[in-house]
Order: sequence, then C-alpha cells, then structure tokens
Amino acid sequence: MKIYWIRIVRLVPAIVLLPCGPLLTTACVWGDRHLEAGADAVRQVQEIGVLKVDVKSDFTEADVLVTSRYMIFDFGVARAEDALRKGADYLRARGWKVQVDRFPGSMYLISDRLEATVLLQSLEQAFTMGVNEEVKKAAKDARVKAGDPALLFLSLKALR
Repeated sequence: MKIYWIRIVRLVPAIVLLPCGPLLTTACVWGDRHLEAGADAVRQVQEIGVLKVDVKSDFTEADVLVTSRYMIFDFGVARAEDALRKGADYLRARGWKVQVDRFPGSMYLISDRLEATVLLQSLEQAFTMGVNEEVKKAAKDARVKAGDPALLFLSLKALR
C-alpha cells in the first residue's frame, strides 16, 4: 500500500504546485529525497552467483523514498551456509567489509567506496524476517526452478 501512496504523492505536487505557491513547494521538496544503490554496486552484487530473481521495492523512511533491490542467487550448493559463505567471500574479495557476522544465518556487509550495504541470508531466514508479496512470489518461483540447491537471498540498499 505504501508504494502506491508514494507514487501518488509524487504526482500530486505537480498538479497542486501552481495554485498553492511557495508553502507547498517546500513541503514537496521535503518528501522528494531518494536513496538507491548506484549502478556499480548493483553490477558488482549481480556477479556473485547465478542470478535468479532481481526485484526492486520502494518504501518511505522518514522523509526519504528508499529503493531496495532484492536478489536471489543459486550457487549450485546443497547447503544454505555454503551459499552464504560463497556470496560473502566474493564481496569481501572486492573490498566489502563485514559489519555483522551471524554465520550461518546472515551476514551484513558494507562498501564505503560504492556507498551501499548488503544483507546476505538464506531464503528461509528471509521469509521469517518478512518480505513483501512481490518478492515472496518471485522467491517461491525461483525455488521451484532451482530444485534442491540452497538459494541465497540478498538485500541491497544505498548507504545513508
């Protein structure tokens, strides 16, 4: 529901701006900040394994529109821990730093150079944390197509 509200709010200022003047302009600029991981971060993350799903999702946090990317990878391994380790090793080799290591459950990495953060976790753990319906449907489809291999769930966001 928030996604639709955001898009409506972003359209309304253009419609109401002319008759209302400076007060509305100030309010519109306040809600028009946008955070999204850059193309270099997206490209680097997409290379960690066989990409099965890539879904963008928008939400508001305070006065900022935040775009997150949710990706699911297949490493051709049978255990979720192995997929998590492979994904983290790939990113660490490219300069990402581990901020939180809750192996074998999840790992949180950051790249100051790319100004992005990544949360790596097993698909099962991602479902317990709660994901939106679009991501959940895409993940279920990916699991069916992959068969037995453990899949890695990745959440990519811009660094604040």
